[in-house]
Amino acid sequence: MSGIELDKDTANVEVRRWLRETANVRIHATTKEQPEKMLKAEQPHLQAFPPSYTGVSVREESLTKPVLHVVTPLQRPLSFYDQLVAAAA
Repeated sequence: MSGIELDKDTANVEVRRWLRETANVRIHATTKEQPEKMLKAEQPHLQAFPPSYTGVSVREESLTKPVLHVVTPLQRPLSFYDQLVAAAA
C-alpha cells in the first residue's frame, strides 16, 4: 500500500473540492451542458429530503470547510482500491 491514511472528513473535503472545481463545471460529454447549471435548472422540480435527513448540502459544507492542500494526489489507479477492499475483507 502507499501508506496514505485518509479519514472520511478529508476525503469529503477533497471530493467536494473536485466537484466544485472540476466535475460540476466541465461540459458533460452526453448532455453538452455543465452539471452545475443543469442542477440549478432542475432543483425546483426535485423532491425535498425526508424530515429525518440531517445532512448538510454539499454546497453549504464545502463553503465552510477549509481547502486541504495535499502534496500526494488522492487519485489512485483502480488496482489501489482493489487492494483496499482485499485488505478490509
